[in-house]
This record gives sequence, structure tokens and C-alpha cells, in this order.
Amino acid sequence: MPKHQQPSFGQVSSEELAALARGLRKTLLGLDHALGQPDFNDILHSAPTEDETRHDDRWHIQLLPRVTTIAGFQLGSGMSIAIVVPEAAAALMRDLMARMPPGRP
Repeated sequence: MPKHQQPSFGQVSSEELAALARGLRKTLLGLDHALGQPDFNDILHSAPTEDETRHDDRWHIQLLPRVTTIAGFQLGSGMSIAIVVPEAAAALMRDLMARMPPGRP
């Protein structure tokens, strides 16, 4: 989401919002199942309200499951350490979505 260029979350239509809710629910259920009900942060990235017409930006939601305890490097630098390569995480999510029972968004 979005499937077309849309700099600001404020530009989302009712239909797009419903589709986003369904996709987000499915993703969160998959994360919940795969990772054992982790805590997570979600971040909505959107163009600044004073510049919602920017054509070089696209809003998106970032989900950050919290599956480990942060330690010295992360605390000191403010950076996260990936504990799984992105390809493996994407393969896990694809598999979970494919196995989810019909009718469960």
C-alpha cells in the first residue's frame, strides 16, 4: 500500500483504507503466528502535512517486531541489528500467508 503514487496518508480513500486494514490484519496475524505474539512498533511514514503534494515520496507503514532484547550496540548507536536476512523473513511471511485458512483476512 499504496498501489499508486500517493505521498500522504491523508490522501487515502475509504476503499483504500478498507484494503489496508485487511492487509494489515493479515500481516499482523501472520507475524503473531510465526513469532509467538511479539511486541512490535508500527511507524507510519508520510509526507509532511505542509507538503502533501510531494511527488518524490510515497507513504508506507513499517512494522518492527520486537523478538530480541536490545543491548549495548543498539542502545549506544540507535541502530538495530537484523537477526534474520530479509529474504528469509519474506519467505516465512509468504509461507504463512499461503497457509492461512480461507476467510481469515
